[in-house]
Amino acid sequence: MASSNSKEDAYDEYTYEDFDLSDSDQEPSLHTPVPDDGPVIDVLEESGDLMEVESQANISTPLHEECQDKEGMDEPRPRKDITNDDSKWQAPRPLSRAILPSLELNDKARVTICRQPFVSEAEWDAEQVEKDAFRALVLDQTKLALWLARRRLISNESYCTNCPRPIAMGLSREISHNDFYVWRCRKCGRRFPVRLRSVFDKLKCTMDVLVYLIYMWAEGATFDEMCNETGAPPAVVTVFINRLRAVCSWYLKRETDRLEGVIEIAEGAYLDPPRICALAGVERFGNRCFLIRLPQERCNQKLLIRFIRHRVKPGSTIITSDWPGYKPLGDLPEGYAHLVADPDRNVTIQKADNLLEQLAMFIDELQTDCREQFSSILDEFVWRRVCTEKRFSRVCYILAQLYNVS
Repeated sequence: MASSNSKEDAYDEYTYEDFDLSDSDQEPSLHTPVPDDGPVIDVLEESGDLMEVESQANISTPLHEECQDKEGMDEPRPRKDITNDDSKWQAPRPLSRAILPSLELNDKARVTICRQPFVSEAEWDAEQVEKDAFRALVLDQTKLALWLARRRLISNESYCTNCPRPIAMGLSREISHNDFYVWRCRKCGRRFPVRLRSVFDKLKCTMDVLVYLIYMWAEGATFDEMCNETGAPPAVVTVFINRLRAVCSWYLKRETDRLEGVIEIAEGAYLDPPRICALAGVERFGNRCFLIRLPQERCNQKLLIRFIRHRVKPGSTIITSDWPGYKPLGDLPEGYAHLVADPDRNVTIQKADNLLEQLAMFIDELQTDCREQFSSILDEFVWRRVCTEKRFSRVCYILAQLYNVS
C-alpha cells in the first residue's frame, strides 16, 4: 500500500471556494454515525454471505480441533430493542437474590452459567492476562463459558419466548455443538445457542477461536498472525475484526471530547489509486487527536472548516498550512486564533504531520484492503493512541456495554 503526504498533491484533492460565514451549517452529515443503542451489526459494512461463513470441519488447527455447528437449531423470536437514554451503560438488575443453580456450582439442573457476573468497571480492569495462561483457558470449554458469562460477553441466563409464559431455560451440554453448551427449554424443547445476540452471533467459528482473536487483536497482532495461529478462515477473521473496530468507533463517539488549546491541522492522502484523504488534528501539548476521512468528490473549503468546527472547542488556537482555504478560521464566531505554519518563526505543524506518517505505517501493517473500512480503521488508530494499557480488558468491557446481552 502506498501513501503520500505531499501538500501539493493533497491540496489538489480539494475545491477552493469563497467561504460565506452567513451560510447555513445545517447540512446533512456525510458519515453514518454509530448508534447509541442497538446491535453493532447495523453499523458495519458486512455482506450477508460473510456472516454465514462455514468453518473448516474436521480439520486440525493450531489452536484446537474444529467442530461443526449443530444443525437444526431453532431460531429465536426477534427481541425488542430496549433503548436507554443514559450515556453510560447500566448493569441489569438481577431477577432474584436467590442463588440459582449454575454451571459454576456444578449443579445438575442449571439455569445460569455463573453465580454473579461482573458489575463494576474495576472488575474488568483488575484482570491480568498472560498469553499462555489465556490460551489454555479458552481451550477448556467449561472455563471459557464461565469466563464469558462473568464478563457479560454471553448471556448468563435465558428465557424461552416461545412458551405462553417466560420459562427459565436450562443449560445443556452438547459436545457435538460448536459452543459445547446450549440453552434448552424444559417445556417445549426449543434450543438457542449461548452466543445468541453477542459479538460472536452468526459467525460459524468456535467461540474459543473468536475469544482468542479478540485477545490477539487487542495486543496488536497482524492479520496473518491471527489467521495462522488460530486456523480461522480469513473471511471470518475479516468480519470479526470489523466488529471489533466498531468498538473503537462507539468508544470515541461517547467518550472523546473536542480538542482544545493549541491544535495542529494537516491533511494526508493514502492508498493509490484512487487516493483516500484524511484530515488530522492533534493537541500540541497533549495526546488527544482526531482523524476524519474526507469525501473524494465533495471535499471543499466549506466542508473542511465544518469538520474543524465540529472537532475543536471555541477559543482554541489553530495552526494550519498556508492553504488559502483555511483563511476564514480566524473570522468564525467560535473565536479561533488562526496561525499559519512558518518554520522561520518556529510555528509548525510537525506533530500533525508525524501523526499522518504513523497512520501510513499503521495502514501498511494491516495487510488487508482498507478502502471499505477506512473510517473504522481511522477510529481504531485513534483508539489505540488513547487506550495504551489493558486494551484486552477494555475491549471486553466495551463489548459488554455495546451488546448488553444480559
